[in-house]
Amino acid sequence: MTGEETKAKIPVLAIMRPESYRERSESLARDYGFEPIYVPMIKLEGMKDEGFEPFVQRVLAGTSDYVVFTSANGITFTLDKLSESEKENFITALKKAG
Repeated sequence: MTGEETKAKIPVLAIMRPESYRERSESLARDYGFEPIYVPMIKLEGMKDEGFEPFVQRVLAGTSDYVVFTSANGITFTLDKLSESEKENFITALKKAG
């Protein structure tokens, strides 16, 4: 056997997370003995469509029985669109929902 044949192969791990997680994900993969390949499958973008303001108003008015965020990114992107005073009021209103 040659030196090449006896060398252990490093397993490859595909990372499909958004760009904002790239550095930490690659570092973690290396820490666990993987060679990371970055292949993002989604791109996160903050958007404010016509449903955003009515949603915020329903939460602030206390007329939403439940509010469901499906990821930490959803919470971050929502709070980023609010002023500091709106954030405080929104979070207080969320605590009172359902």
